Amino acid sequence: MSSIDSLLAARPARRTDADALVAIGCFGLACVAGLEGAFVGLERLGFWFDELFTARLIEPDGTSLMARIATDMHPPVYLVLLSLYSQVPGDGDAALRSLSALAACAAIPVFVTATRRAFSLPGRLFGAAMATGSLFWFFQAQNARSYALCLLISAGILACCLALLDERQGRGNARLLLGGLIALMFTGLFVHFDVMYESLAVLIMLFVLSRRYRHVTATAATALLLASALYMKLIVEPHALVSFSDNWYQK
Repeated sequence: MSSIDSLLAARPARRTDADALVAIGCFGLACVAGLEGAFVGLERLGFWFDELFTARLIEPDGTSLMARIATDMHPPVYLVLLSLYSQVPGDGDAALRSLSALAACAAIPVFVTATRRAFSLPGRLFGAAMATGSLFWFFQAQNARSYALCLLISAGILACCLALLDERQGRGNARLLLGGLIALMFTGLFVHFDVMYESLAVLIMLFVLSRRYRHVTATAATALLLASALYMKLIVEPHALVSFSDNWYQK
């Protein structure tokens, strides 16, 4: 009976290993299909209004790039990056959208790598497959706007935050991670202001969960708020073509 019991006990382990391999293969293939799909049909549909505005801002018209960017209420990093990127593939529909496709695809391996200590490989690939198979991810991957770059920066913020919560991190590594985290947050702030809210949420969680980072996280949160307020006051309000007294934000 003892030998039979041991055989019965061994079977679930073998089945679990086989199930994991099947899950890894299926979810991995789903991720690959989604990543490849991000580059399919980039030129099939014409630019929508926001993409047309993006293309107009980076198109030379006798004024400086920064002067044109200042007329938009969005921060400058994405537009500067897109302007530089367009020097290589050109400024066609597919060329401008391909930067978003690259950023959205890069966010997936960053996510899978960042969460390796929290979730199994099948679990991480399942999450990645859900992302690459979603309409939201696909749309942003083919949208010549800053949101796909925000996804990549957000994945980097997640990676740094999870690493900082690992108590085995030495002081030297912790300082590097904190520096990288804050750099990503400030970069994200000047890609899209919504990243500021995400960054503040991450800093609040670090403040609550880890006493060793409380002074740094409080200082970083204050600096983020001040930087965004100064940009809005000194750049956006005087130069943006958007009316702040009559728009949907007021409703």
